Amino acid sequence: MFKSNIYTIQTGLTGKNMPVDYAGRVRIAHGFYTPTGKEAPGSVIGLVRLPKGARVLPISEIYFAAGQDPALTVKVGDAGNPARYFAGAAAGAKAMNANAMGNYLTPGEEVVTLTTGGAVMAAGKDIVFDIYYVVD
Repeated sequence: MFKSNIYTIQTGLTGKNMPVDYAGRVRIAHGFYTPTGKEAPGSVIGLVRLPKGARVLPISEIYFAAGQDPALTVKVGDAGNPARYFAGAAAGAKAMNANAMGNYLTPGEEVVTLTTGGAVMAAGKDIVFDIYYVVD
């Protein structure tokens, strides 16, 4: 029989399997940020605080409303690595989803951040996010 990574973990351990390692209940941090137009390149926006041991899932998304400067780029990460989840994504002048995030286990309580680059953010053009994570 061939084994997936999850089945390998489940059959290879003699102790208790930890759900955060292979499964668990998914939680979603759904929120938004409305730019003021003062967010110069290099600005850091705190999106959500995650608890210790949270595993961010790759289905997490950030949606940028249409109307941003085509030169605007963003990276998403945390204080330890501002581009941990993705970097250089161009929000551009139209709506986009950036779902390259995922599969990092937080060693402590951490804030997921969005860092701007390339251009000032357009005022009033919402950023909506869904950060999916597992902690148990």
